[in-house]
Amino acid sequence: FGAGAILSWEFRTWDAQIGAAYTFAGSSQAEPMTNAYELSVAAEWHPGPRLDVFAEVVAGHGGTSGGFGVGGPSLSGSSGGGNEIELTTGLAEHLTRHFKLEQGITYSDATVLFVLGWEYDFGFAD
Repeated sequence: FGAGAILSWEFRTWDAQIGAAYTFAGSSQAEPMTNAYELSVAAEWHPGPRLDVFAEVVAGHGGTSGGFGVGGPSLSGSSGGGNEIELTTGLAEHLTRHFKLEQGITYSDATVLFVLGWEYDFGFAD
């Protein structure tokens, strides 16, 4: 099980977030695991009403066994505690008031991923 918190600030033309999470990993003699933590910092700039520029850095440690790290497979192949730093940056286009299309690049462990996603805001606070 795990616990975490995110602090968020919203300003006129940009947003910022700081997050922390800790995961208590179950372990056995056959498959030893270590507890894991993750820290993140993110920012989003709104240069116009239909465009956002975003960046996020996530650092994690632990939670490994057999070469799997906090965010997925670890290329280091270490067992019992991996380190991982991930950087994501990209653009988001607001296609409608509630629908946003995001594209970006994630760099982690000498791996580059091209990311495409979408977000729908149900607007319950409107």
